[in-house]
Amino acid sequence: FYVSIKKAIDEIRAHPECYHAALEQLKIYVTECIDKYGDDYQYSTDPRLLKIWILY
Repeated sequence: FYVSIKKAIDEIRAHPECYHAALEQLKIYVTECIDKYGDDYQYSTDPRLLKIWILY
C-alpha cells in the first residue's frame, strides 16, 4: 500500500489537472491500509504506518 500511496501523492504533485481523481484514489489507498494494518501490533512501530495515519 505504501508504494501506491506514494504514487498517488506524486500524481497529485505532478499533474494538478488530475487532482480530484488522484485524491480519491489516495483516500482509497489510505483507508484500505489503515483497515488492514492499523490495529496490527507488528506494524505499530513502523514509521511508514505513522505517516499513513497522519494522512488519514
